[in-house]
Amino acid sequence: VPYILIGIVGIIKVNVLIQYIGDVGNGYYQVINQIIAYVFLAQAGFGDAVIYKLYKPFVDKNKDDINAIYSGARKIFRIIGFIILGIIFLVSLCLYLFYGFEDGYRNSALFCFIVISTSYLIAYFGKNQTYMAVLSAAQEKYIYSLISNTMKLICDILTIFVVIKFRSLESIAILIAIIKIIEEIVMRIVVGRKYKWLKEIERKDTSMVKMTKDLVWIQVGYLVLNNVDSLLLVTFIGPAMVSIYTSYNFIIRYLTEVSSRVEMGAVYSFGNVFAKKEKESKVYSLFKEFMMLFAILGFSMSLTFLLGIRSFVTVWIGKENYILSYLTIVFFTLAVFLNIIYYPLLALVNANGLFKDNKRHIFICAATNLVLSIILINLSLSKSK
Repeated sequence: VPYILIGIVGIIKVNVLIQYIGDVGNGYYQVINQIIAYVFLAQAGFGDAVIYKLYKPFVDKNKDDINAIYSGARKIFRIIGFIILGIIFLVSLCLYLFYGFEDGYRNSALFCFIVISTSYLIAYFGKNQTYMAVLSAAQEKYIYSLISNTMKLICDILTIFVVIKFRSLESIAILIAIIKIIEEIVMRIVVGRKYKWLKEIERKDTSMVKMTKDLVWIQVGYLVLNNVDSLLLVTFIGPAMVSIYTSYNFIIRYLTEVSSRVEMGAVYSFGNVFAKKEKESKVYSLFKEFMMLFAILGFSMSLTFLLGIRSFVTVWIGKENYILSYLTIVFFTLAVFLNIIYYPLLALVNANGLFKDNKRHIFICAATNLVLSIILINLSLSKSK
């Protein structure tokens, strides 16, 4: 329910961003979020490895092993936090020295990047990231989702007000930092009361770090697959085009994220089935049902997007340059369908720890996306000239 509300509020937020900080300001804000996604690649999927490692102790109800893994995860997340902090400094320096911002946006964009990215580190130096892994493995991620989605909903609602009031990127960044602090406090209170026995102990199990050598390639692949487009657009065409592109992507990602909530709810069940070493026939039977569900979701959401998106954007944004061609809409629709239909496969990969087997496939997809994006952007520039 909070996530559905986030989508409704998000539609209003995107419109407010475009109207009050402009196409260029919104473009830079979206690109900042893409850069932050790359900065946090330093996690290398460590959270997924922790979840996988926790499946068996939760099945066996072995609290000592759970606390050992929890303690080891807390230690590694803190180390990752310091690494990311160093990367934030280097990226900020490079952006300041080498990137040509449009007039008046350099200081605002850099401030926004530094404050937002460091606010996300609260979860690494605090307990939020580790709590997410514990709740996921215990099939209680709904607790984490309820808190994080509620905080995001509050943040999005307040963003609308601060953007209208201050019309600046800086105000958004400060608000996000405050919300992240509150989220960490709330998570500690809720999870601390539910898992009173969960604590750091002297024995720290950090064996899950070994899995990150495969997970890092998967993380790189997913980031290139999902986030490279905006960076290429801002580099070759400009931030205004990023604003148009990300407006459509907002709707696409919302539809696919709604589907991903179904996938996330089931992946931990699959993980426990594998941990119990159930018969393959049972796993396959569950997978077929899961696949059918996502086929229905994919077709219904794609068809709705195809038929309604141009009319929706006309009412939503109200700018002629935001209305894209029918051919472009068809390609966006294909992206919606393919993203949704992939989730059942992703659930099996994560639940069974098939990270090594999956990395080649993701790398091929990411490389294909990068090459095609560069080629098609250059073709577009050539035609416009």
